[in-house]
Amino acid sequence: MNNNNNIHFVMLGDSVFDNGSYIPGEPAVEEQVSKQLKRIYPDGTLTFKAEDGAVMSDVLDHQIHEIPKEATHIALSIGGNDLLDLRGNLGDMVGTRFQENLIFLSKLKQEFAEKFRRVINNIDSLGIPFTVCTIYYAGSIVETGEKRIDLGDALGFAGTDIVVDAFDAAITQVSQKAENCREIIDLRLLFDDTNCYANPIEPSCIGGEKITDQLMGFIQRWSNG
Repeated sequence: MNNNNNIHFVMLGDSVFDNGSYIPGEPAVEEQVSKQLKRIYPDGTLTFKAEDGAVMSDVLDHQIHEIPKEATHIALSIGGNDLLDLRGNLGDMVGTRFQENLIFLSKLKQEFAEKFRRVINNIDSLGIPFTVCTIYYAGSIVETGEKRIDLGDALGFAGTDIVVDAFDAAITQVSQKAENCREIIDLRLLFDDTNCYANPIEPSCIGGEKITDQLMGFIQRWSNG
């Protein structure tokens, strides 16, 4: 395993990491991670390839190819925009019976899993420890109590929770089978307050702090031995 003096952390994905444009005047995830990395590992290096709006094909076709050979740890957060791309079609494609809805959702999950598997297999083939973030719920209906049921707009942000759960099941299933995936960060649990969101679908500075803490913990746990 890598020693503490040779940390080269690579971040891949979308606006979960590349959230700077949504929190003007506040530190973005990239800045927060860079600061903490230098504090813990003064000689550490951050290569930031995540890009706002990215989908899985962007990671597969571009970001992965830009991972430096010196990389020691990788973090990935992708899939949320792939889910958002489906929102406009859900109303037209949903079935009239519960069984049809289950079949439809199962097909969506399978298609997502196949795309995600290609991304994970390519990262895994590098032989570098990596962590994967799940997709999180839309922030517009985060509640402080025990319930989270709000389908007021039916198929908008508030109606995607069940799809998030299905896609996150695919993310977990695929990632757990990867030899070099060390941890899965469940952002559904991490983002437990409205303050974690800059808007319904982007992390705030507070959300970024929580992500940064998880990423630093991952590096520390997998940088020795």
